[in-house]
Amino acid sequence: MLQILKKNRWSPYTVGVGIGILSWLSFLIAKKVIGTSTIFVVLSGLITKLFYPEYVNSSTYYQTYLSNQPIIGWGFVLVIFLFIGSFVASILGNSRTKQHVPQIWKDRFGSSYTLRYFWSVIGGILLGFGARLAGGCTSGHSISGGLMLALSGWVFTLVLFAIGVISAFLIYKTPFTSNNK
Repeated sequence: MLQILKKNRWSPYTVGVGIGILSWLSFLIAKKVIGTSTIFVVLSGLITKLFYPEYVNSSTYYQTYLSNQPIIGWGFVLVIFLFIGSFVASILGNSRTKQHVPQIWKDRFGSSYTLRYFWSVIGGILLGFGARLAGGCTSGHSISGGLMLALSGWVFTLVLFAIGVISAFLIYKTPFTSNNK
């Protein structure tokens, strides 16, 4: 069993089965779906409440996520353990590398890691905004929604992959090959 955990890269089929089992367990044990973007609303509300409590207390949006909810709840623990699990996997698989700029990015945009970090932050902000605008993140819509056979989850997943292919082509000019070394 430990040999499986020490693999540098896992089969996407194995990971898919693992995520499916984790989702079933989360439904069964915690009565919760897997999703991570809501925790950022909770953290944002808690931080904002330190400086502008009257705003947060009068905001319907924040109150939806903050009232009668534990501060450290399901989503918070899930996000923390995503980081811990990733770190442990990198140690077991001996796959920790320090790469500021992947080769595919260098080939297209040069080796400036400042530029790479800038666009990574912009992309992260857009992803977060999109997740909240859509009422959930990729894991919430694709994984949990797909497992519940929700039409919205399947439509989201298909659109996500289509946009991913189009974006890869527009950004890197090569969506179907991997230059990542």
